[in-house]
Amino acid sequence: MPTGTRTGADCSRRRRRFALAIGRRRTPLPTTWPSARPAQADRIRLQLFRALEADPDRQRWLALAQALDADLIARDIRGVRGAQGAVARARALLLLRDYVGAEAAVVDALARLGSTTRHALLAQALELRGSIAYRRADNAAALADFERAAQLLGELAPDSLAHAQAQGKVATVALSRGEFAAAEAMFAKAIDSATRAAPGSLALGRLHFNAGLGAFQRRRLAAAQAHAQAALALFEAAGPGTPEVAMARSQLAEVLSKRGEESRAEPLKRAALAQALALSPDSFETLSIRMELAYSLRWQQRHDEARDEIAAVLEHDDPARVETLFLDARQLRAQLDLEAGDALRARNELITLLPGYRSRKRDLPLAQSLLMLAAAERALGDLDAASAAQHEALTILQRIAPDTAIEAEAHLEGARLLRARDQVDAALASYRRAQQCLERQRDYLGGDEESRARWAARYQVYYREPAQWLLELERPDEAWEQIERSRAREFLAALGERQQALIAALPAALRERADRLAEDYLRALKQAAAGTAAAPPDAALADWQRQLATLEPRLARLAQPAAAADVARALPPASVLVSYLVAEPHSYALVLRPGDVAPQLRRLPSGRAKLATEVDALRLLIARPDAAPESQAAMLQRALNLHKQLIAPLADLLADAQHLLIVADGPLLQLPFAALVSAIDSDGQPRWLVQDRAPTMLASASAWLQALELPRLPTRLELTALAAAPAGAPTGTLREGASAADLPGAREEARQISALFGPRVRLQIDADATVEAARAALADSRRTHFASHAVLDPRDPLAAWLQLSPADGDDGRLRAIDLMRGPPLRSHLVTLSACDTAGGAALGDEGLLGLARAFQYAGVPTVVGTRWRVPDRPTQALMQAFYSELAQEADADIALQAAQRQLIEQRPGWWQRWWQSAPDLSHPWYWAGFVIVGTSTGAARESR
Repeated sequence: MPTGTRTGADCSRRRRRFALAIGRRRTPLPTTWPSARPAQADRIRLQLFRALEADPDRQRWLALAQALDADLIARDIRGVRGAQGAVARARALLLLRDYVGAEAAVVDALARLGSTTRHALLAQALELRGSIAYRRADNAAALADFERAAQLLGELAPDSLAHAQAQGKVATVALSRGEFAAAEAMFAKAIDSATRAAPGSLALGRLHFNAGLGAFQRRRLAAAQAHAQAALALFEAAGPGTPEVAMARSQLAEVLSKRGEESRAEPLKRAALAQALALSPDSFETLSIRMELAYSLRWQQRHDEARDEIAAVLEHDDPARVETLFLDARQLRAQLDLEAGDALRARNELITLLPGYRSRKRDLPLAQSLLMLAAAERALGDLDAASAAQHEALTILQRIAPDTAIEAEAHLEGARLLRARDQVDAALASYRRAQQCLERQRDYLGGDEESRARWAARYQVYYREPAQWLLELERPDEAWEQIERSRAREFLAALGERQQALIAALPAALRERADRLAEDYLRALKQAAAGTAAAPPDAALADWQRQLATLEPRLARLAQPAAAADVARALPPASVLVSYLVAEPHSYALVLRPGDVAPQLRRLPSGRAKLATEVDALRLLIARPDAAPESQAAMLQRALNLHKQLIAPLADLLADAQHLLIVADGPLLQLPFAALVSAIDSDGQPRWLVQDRAPTMLASASAWLQALELPRLPTRLELTALAAAPAGAPTGTLREGASAADLPGAREEARQISALFGPRVRLQIDADATVEAARAALADSRRTHFASHAVLDPRDPLAAWLQLSPADGDDGRLRAIDLMRGPPLRSHLVTLSACDTAGGAALGDEGLLGLARAFQYAGVPTVVGTRWRVPDRPTQALMQAFYSELAQEADADIALQAAQRQLIEQRPGWWQRWWQSAPDLSHPWYWAGFVIVGTSTGAARESR
């Protein structure tokens, strides 16, 4: 590079520093610009115009722009140079939301330009006039100005940043008009151009920010997150300390919030608010971030805090301003009133908001207000008014946000109105349409498995409400479908991803036919959303599934809720599947036996609150194996009561059942079913459920059936056993009675079970039990056994890990999230002989998300886990008995049942308890914590 030259980046940085230095002066700005050296003043002015937006103080920006403008007026300079000051003033006033003043400045700029028709400054003036029209909801006028500006800049500088910005403004108007495909294409083109012209600019950040708003409106959350992250990175680099940084941070937080990640969203929003308050406490940006925080607090049921933020926004309400932020604040306040049961107050507030939204043509908040109004009118008994509001909202949403969670809300409200009119079939159709919207919305969520499960937990009412209603109507077959649709959706999707072997095995012509069928279905969905489909999406889906079933029956069933009859046909002899739905004031059980064509319904006497109390009490009592006799008696009574509530009502259906497959729900996800008591004899001795039946826990019946279809890949080894007790392991997660550096029972356990399977075994103890060794075992062992420490945080379930031995710089942690994102595992059975490995976070109908589920996601059909901290030496005995049965090719559930019964029968006499301090291994603390999760019965026996 020649001496004395500077790069464009150098110049940009110098201009920014210069502009910020001028903008932050503490001395008053001059009212006129020095005219002694006009050429130099003009050069400085151009630099200031280009860097002005880097100044975070909008008021000082306006003062500077007015000073420059005043200088031009004083010198009576017209034409392009004269218009520069007016354009700068208009831009500053627009950012300050002074639309009247901004419009006057644009008129002045156009007058100074006169007959000039081909100049970039004319395009800037047109863009500003279009922005004012857009803020006033005059989309037609805005689009005309933006398109004219884009055309002019395309002729003058087709590859320039200015042209890309003009294209972005056209895309923004297209979004407002509901032209989503066109808007997305224009944003992509504008971002591509701006990336080439000015890769690190604030303008590029604004394009990403606006594209993110469009994606967010359609609830394309993965795309919205990508745009928000790009905008934030650009703003932080090119304009640190500007309001744009806070806005991008808030936008990213709102994406996370909509996906259910409130623990990540709220800190981001609070950080954005703190930054915005420091810059300008009364600005539009600051108030809008307050509103986003209020929305987040409302999702978390922190209504009082949400109301405080709403009040802080409404303190700045100025009727002279045309912003709709204050309408949004009142709308959220009405929603809080509605959720608090004050339907009349909510209704009155909403009615006053509708004209404001209509006049400003803000369709999305208008539709949301109409839906809330419909719910309020329904609560007040005016079904006609409610139906009118719901219909108008649905019409708007099908145009601007089809196949989203927002459209789903409209269908849910429609279903509730139809229920109120006793139109059962129509209500069920509306529920199903709402579910379809949610399921297609799910495809665009992004995030990890946990965040998608949290998102689904927010919307479980869309499935549980119709399911409970159908159970009340005694229509169990239809209720079964609703329940299965709600359960383990992410699990089903993950299992479906493991079917690449099936897809790859199809002939090329059949794969192409399957692709075309999928495209036909998606096209039918889009036509249905536009109201032009000849057949509803359900018909297209049914046709697709019929045709696909002729190609590959197993492939056709992937990720689809299983019909009860299909599950019943797959059940092995002497087995029963029980699917629970915990509700209020009653709960329900749907029971399937081999050969049934439909589930049989039983209504259970207790609801969610009572069952939660009973389960918590039983677990607390079980955790005290050395407690006084009175405590032991209380434990048995609790276990007996729960058996009466959950199992006894099904006695006639369970008469011949040896295998008990359980799909738990709500508080029952934490219940050790094996420890339920069917009777207590005259000597006070219990009859435990596990003594009669072998329970297995399922994520859902559909997931169980789909797991049966998974091809079992061949393995080289029968068993790999890993036992690790690295120093420094977290003491709160150790097997009971062990120290951080010592698991003597685990080591011996690994040796004993390895001796049962002949030569095709691998034993990895202490330093050899590494993460690398574990991955190798899971890739080539039919059975993999872990005896180690485990860590589980219910607040962050995918951060759970098995603690193995560190090696080669790794920390020895086999993490749940890494398993879920890694390659498919070949092990048919994995035993997690550590603490609380079958526990996790209960996320709605997705069940418990933790270590056991992570292994299932990774393709392991059968997982043995624990529900609490397990004792070291008794666990060694239990595992020895369990694997002795497995070595004889027993089913996993029968093998565990035999091991648990063996401990139950080893009840020591009084002499052993007193003289030898022997633990009473018949106590459920020692054996009931172990559970089978997944496929374990004869129908799912591991293939060779």
